Amino acid sequence: MKKNMIYSTLLLLIGGLITKLLGMVIKILMSRNLGIEGLSLYMLVLPTFSFCILLGQAGFPITLSRMVAYKDKSIPSLYFTVFLFLLLFNILISIILIILAPTLSHSFLKNEAAYLPLIGIAFVIPFTTCSNILRSYFIGIQKVFPTVLSNVIENLLRLFFILWIIPRLKIYTISILVFSIILFNIISETISTMTLLLFIPKKKKKISFQYSYLKETIQTSYPQLLSTLIGNGTYFLEPLIIFHFLTKEYKASLITQQYGIITGYVFPLIFLPLFFITAISQVLLPTITKFYKDGQLKKITKLLKIETFCIFLFSIGTGLFFRFFSKDLLQLLYHTSYGINYLKYISIFLFFIYLEPVFQYLWIAFGKTKEIMLATTFSSLIRITSLVLLLKCHFGIDSLLLSLTINLIATTFFEYERIFLIFKKKRSNPLLKT
Repeated sequence: MKKNMIYSTLLLLIGGLITKLLGMVIKILMSRNLGIEGLSLYMLVLPTFSFCILLGQAGFPITLSRMVAYKDKSIPSLYFTVFLFLLLFNILISIILIILAPTLSHSFLKNEAAYLPLIGIAFVIPFTTCSNILRSYFIGIQKVFPTVLSNVIENLLRLFFILWIIPRLKIYTISILVFSIILFNIISETISTMTLLLFIPKKKKKISFQYSYLKETIQTSYPQLLSTLIGNGTYFLEPLIIFHFLTKEYKASLITQQYGIITGYVFPLIFLPLFFITAISQVLLPTITKFYKDGQLKKITKLLKIETFCIFLFSIGTGLFFRFFSKDLLQLLYHTSYGINYLKYISIFLFFIYLEPVFQYLWIAFGKTKEIMLATTFSSLIRITSLVLLLKCHFGIDSLLLSLTINLIATTFFEYERIFLIFKKKRSNPLLKT
């Protein structure tokens, strides 16, 4: 069991690293092929894409993994029940998005070219949900190889599309080009699903729709769903708020370009190192869980101090690199110098960005998943409120980075205070060892 857990962890880390690197290469090549105009349009509709995908999954994948791990259900019936429900739910979301696409593109995003990409998103939603639901099965039975393999194949297909197909589509409009990129997800997700199906046991079992399974899945999933919806709802609302305020002062094309530079060039570079910190937090999760269960808070504190100090040094090193080599880095990766000042500014606050995964995994280790939802709600309120106030004060597109900064600092201190209170409460229990 222990050997299998170590193998699974290593495989997930290696597979995650390969997938992350492939994803980064894909983003870089896509940025080069699309150009600033195409990338800006893609980044403009991406929040809607992410929001719809998360809404379509309804927080079910994580819940299903847990239910499968308990092995007290008929797995085929469980997945049939969930699949049927989510298929109908996803079709409904797709229909609503198709109906709202003209209004979203014209009245909210202020860009008629966004209409076709939004239609593309509507077609992709059910396919993405199906593959993610299937992946949850293998995570639940602790067989990570099929999931890792499907992820790598999916990213290799996208890489092929970016390298060989996109250049041949450049003769068409930017709208059609971005629409094609989004629509290609249907092919990549279908191939990924077929790869996963190869590893499904071929045993014939009775399958039936079980309402009790659906009810239990919904009841277990809704806290996770609410948390992700709040976070991604903020991400979804962000461009709508920005365009609502800034189109009164600037041209929509200029806003689209600046928003695309920040979210398409700067953010991917800033958030790339998060993979390593997340991986370390995942490895430490079982140890911290055991220490917390045994009431060994001094050991947790010592471990956190070491991890925080390492993140601090890592943030300084990464920040200095971004600050002094921002131009060279952007030229090397994207063949452009757009975003230099944005990258230099945000590099000052990397410590707060890179500390966030530590808090997330602490809540999981402590069994306080509701705290994640509370922190997400607090963070979203701070971000949206500060963004609106800064836009009203005429800070322009800089409001996006300034609101992110305010949100990071406020949320970090909020979560630190919550953790301090939990430690204090646990120490006050004389039955626990400290």
